[in-house]
Amino acid sequence: MARVFKGNGLDMPTSAMEMLGSPAAIEYFVDSLNTEQAFVEHIYNNTLGKTIEDDPADIAYWVDQLRSGVVTRGGFATQMAYALAHGDFRGNP
Repeated sequence: MARVFKGNGLDMPTSAMEMLGSPAAIEYFVDSLNTEQAFVEHIYNNTLGKTIEDDPADIAYWVDQLRSGVVTRGGFATQMAYALAHGDFRGNP
């Protein structure tokens, strides 16, 4: 079970989804919110410094996870943040 995000009582993926809908996030992501592919590439580039050319298999994996509904954008963002914070790229925040 995901940890509860302090202050709003929501779990981290749900909190992340709410943040992604904020005016600031919409302004920051611009067209990267239009497709799952663009969203994942934006996150990879801005968090890991990787492009589609650097990591096509992992980017394709996450795009598929989003498209199939296995994970939400908030869940994906949470897993990326967890991985960066803990050096654990297996997921499971």
